[in-house]
Amino acid sequence: MNVAILSDIHGNIHALNAVISDIKSLNISEIVFLGDLVINGPSPSEVFQELRNLKPICWIKGNTDTWFAEINDEWSPTTEQEEKLYNLFIFARNYLTKESIEFLLKRPEKCVFETAGVAILALHGSPRSISEGIGKNITQNELKGIFSDIEESVIVSGHSHVPFIGKVANKFIFNVGSIGMSLDDDNRASYGIIKIKNEIPECSIRRIAYPISKTLSIAQNRDFPDLKNYKKKLNEARSSP
Repeated sequence: MNVAILSDIHGNIHALNAVISDIKSLNISEIVFLGDLVINGPSPSEVFQELRNLKPICWIKGNTDTWFAEINDEWSPTTEQEEKLYNLFIFARNYLTKESIEFLLKRPEKCVFETAGVAILALHGSPRSISEGIGKNITQNELKGIFSDIEESVIVSGHSHVPFIGKVANKFIFNVGSIGMSLDDDNRASYGIIKIKNEIPECSIRRIAYPISKTLSIAQNRDFPDLKNYKKKLNEARSSP
């Protein structure tokens, strides 16, 4: 049994469509989504509808999805960084219906599912925080502390936009990276596949090229906020200094 694990689409419909085509070519029918769907990309409504069409068996929310509850009309940014984030929020909100936003906010922050007899915990960040990324910079001792109370044998996550496969205390830790905005110097979309064989999970990362120029064309036509920085991130696949 194979399961596709998707995360951090961030309003990038061309990246998502390329990943969906790859999933279909592998005849995978079970899909899990780990959050951060619409904000920080030029196609919020399109990615929302496309993901709903996929009918994920597990769909959780990420930290940017929670902005729709945390930011209201009375809130105003006080720093340059907050101003940038607020503009991204407003852009996404303007392309979504009230019903779509309510649907996103109703998603849980974690989900446990089972495939081929193996229990898998789905998170956006870590068990401690929706905004804590898990990756190669975390030591084994830190991983033990983070996952010591987790019963499931496989934990899948995103948030950092950098894929990572690790193991600690007989638990598989699998960060599947980002579909819409990779930040590991590889500008292809990243997603994960879990294959269960004899109740042993095999975790692998798939990297899929997509037409970045088409995503940027949409962004330009829709007057996407901070377009220069967005273009740099998509092309170079790294965070701005």
